[in-house]
Amino acid sequence: MTNLYLGKSVPSHAFLGRNDEMQDIVDAIYASGNAELIGPHRSGKSALCRKLSEDLQKIDDGVVSIIVDLQHLSTPRFRQAIVSITGVPLVCDSTLPEEHTGADIEAIDTLINHVKSQKKMLVIFIDEMDVGALHKGCFNEWNSNLRTLRHKLFEESCPEIAVVRVFSSNPERYGTIHDVNAVSIMIGTDPIITIKPLLNEQASSLFNSINKNNDVNDQFALKYTGTFPLLIEIFAFQANKIKNKQVDYIDLLHSVYEQSQSFYSDLYRYIESIDYHSSSYISIILSLAFEDAITISEQPKPTGYQKFDLDGYQISQLIKLGVIRNIDGKNVLFSPLFSWWLSRRTVIELTEEASQIKKVGEFLGVKNPKELLGLVKTSISTGKGIAALL
Repeated sequence: MTNLYLGKSVPSHAFLGRNDEMQDIVDAIYASGNAELIGPHRSGKSALCRKLSEDLQKIDDGVVSIIVDLQHLSTPRFRQAIVSITGVPLVCDSTLPEEHTGADIEAIDTLINHVKSQKKMLVIFIDEMDVGALHKGCFNEWNSNLRTLRHKLFEESCPEIAVVRVFSSNPERYGTIHDVNAVSIMIGTDPIITIKPLLNEQASSLFNSINKNNDVNDQFALKYTGTFPLLIEIFAFQANKIKNKQVDYIDLLHSVYEQSQSFYSDLYRYIESIDYHSSSYISIILSLAFEDAITISEQPKPTGYQKFDLDGYQISQLIKLGVIRNIDGKNVLFSPLFSWWLSRRTVIELTEEASQIKKVGEFLGVKNPKELLGLVKTSISTGKGIAALL
């Protein structure tokens, strides 16, 4: 069996950390045969899968691993992937069905028989599972086939196939992604493994391994990136562009901010996806962003404004996600740039009638959401801008 990467290969350069997540996935593969990996879009999940795929085959010659990238496959059909994996010439149709059509039993049996004949364990990483749902019919087809595959493996006592599905959002969000014939997202009772940001030491090591500008150190960079690998790489890249020049730190932050906004947006959507019951996580981060905006604006506080108490459990979860950091006993957003982005986004997209703003107002003790939004809008339009974040 040939080792495959179906889709767009993601290089594993500059890969650091993630040891706990990698061990959790390995344990899940050998214990239950399946796992779900979730984390914000572009948080390093693909690189983790690539690294784990390589390591599995190095430490166990009885394992073959394959990565199927549903976002970048030109034909993201289950049957086509099975043909690529097994080499068996099944007749394929490149057109995805508009409606759920059930499992492809012939393709599933072909995969099982092929793996049995190879006498090796096959680990399939299905990357961009939720992004792949943008291809109409893709999500239904893959979930139906994977669920049926799971049942047949159990019936035939065949533990040689393991599946790791990779999501950029809480999988529960996709239970009703299609209006008709919605498919349960669960293949079975699979362990759900959440990808976390790097540890502080790992984040520093990553920045120092990329950065070539001696005038920009890791402590300064991590103040604005937190421990998210992509943001660290963006900061190092922008710092390297001005190597051997006099550093204008305001311009540097502007460049980093411009390059980081799409990640901020992905992170925000991810927090929304794990917060769909009460919207408390979103309210907390917006409240912290508004507090920052009010503080740097040096304007009079809105009527009723007060420091607010945060729910201990919710804060602990946001800290685990790397969204909040506790500095000298104070909970703050992981980056002043992210806080700035949140304030700007809120002023542009939300109105004083929005329930989210009303909830933030309650957190801050402000009864007039319009006054609160007005103050934030003034602070980001008439203040020092990003220069105030230095």
